[in-house]
Amino acid sequence: MTTEPPVLTQTTTLHAYPGGYFHLLISPSPMGGNLAMIELTAGQGSQGPRHVHTREDELFHLIEGQVRFQIGDEIILAHPGQTVLAPKNVPHQFTILTPQARLLNVFTPGNFVEYILAWSQPLAQQPVTVPVRPGPPPSEVMAQRAQQLEQVYGVYFV
Repeated sequence: MTTEPPVLTQTTTLHAYPGGYFHLLISPSPMGGNLAMIELTAGQGSQGPRHVHTREDELFHLIEGQVRFQIGDEIILAHPGQTVLAPKNVPHQFTILTPQARLLNVFTPGNFVEYILAWSQPLAQQPVTVPVRPGPPPSEVMAQRAQQLEQVYGVYFV
């Protein structure tokens, strides 16, 4: 008996996330938790705090805009069509340099996307403009999330 592979289709759900919004393209469940992918749209100045994943590799493929990545000690100015890998156990962060950037964000294994979903809000429709949140999240927000990130997801801020 052969088993058909899961059909992976883009979901219709859209979520607001600090500094932008995202579509969940591949949830971890049909992949046995091994992979997840979102398409993220973020505004200029949006930036993820410097952090380390101890369980998953993270991949960014830039579709639109320009993004500055710091992976370990390396600085990468990414343009559309470029792909950047943030391996597990290596500190990384990114900053959106153009008015808007769109990127595919892949996590393997994929269960970390559950954290992103938990801190997002469903949207009924795509925003006309991209929300701007210059800089990383406020320190009180980072402190609130730090314990859950470390204990549940093995991610910590550096």
